[in-house]
Amino acid sequence: SILPTRELVQRPGVSLIGRVEAATEVGGDFWSPLTLPDGTTLVIVGDATGHGLGPGILTTVAKACCDTVVRDKGKIQLGDLLPILSDVLYESSKGELTMTAFAILVDPAARTLVYANCGHVLPLYIEAAGGLPRMTVLTGAGKVLGRTRGLTFDTKSRSYVPGDRILLFTDGLTECSDAKGVEFGPQRLSRVALETATMPLPDQLARIFETAHAFWGEHPRADDVTAVLLGLEEVVASTPGQ
Repeated sequence: SILPTRELVQRPGVSLIGRVEAATEVGGDFWSPLTLPDGTTLVIVGDATGHGLGPGILTTVAKACCDTVVRDKGKIQLGDLLPILSDVLYESSKGELTMTAFAILVDPAARTLVYANCGHVLPLYIEAAGGLPRMTVLTGAGKVLGRTRGLTFDTKSRSYVPGDRILLFTDGLTECSDAKGVEFGPQRLSRVALETATMPLPDQLARIFETAHAFWGEHPRADDVTAVLLGLEEVVASTPGQ
């Protein structure tokens, strides 16, 4: 119930769609889109240690913390939010459970992204490139959330062009294996993400999961799997009087 709908979520200048598939009844992955009064949108994907009840509770704590900080401040910087989130997670489990995360703040007016990596797998960045998509990654290292008190987190920024896309995911997507123990892997994920880069976002996400499921077969997955697609768009100015 803390997860967004599996349908397309539209925010100013960005469309989002994501899916979380838990390995057991209770998962430790989550994602959340939060729109701020200044028109920016915060997107965070988190992966708590392991899966089951404990990590599931930690994801609830993380979601509630982000919601509260955004509601109280109205305008945030990732360099301020992430230390608060990390301290709250540490107080919840005293470092026994931690969380990797990747957070992106989308500013559609300036066409910029500010992002921070908290020990997480690197997202794939798909440049529209005039209809000939090409792929890079959002690079950056960072500390895992909740390991100890008082952590700080570096942020990076870049500009974007409307039509670019970002694929955020958790390591379960690439590290879960088939019956022979072969992992799906980053190369297979990159290939299907690039091949489907001109599809509508819901179709692209569905194809990514279809490809992964076909590879895994009926072999039980050892970790939760999450993928979130962001479509960066032109901001449509409203007409006066509308």
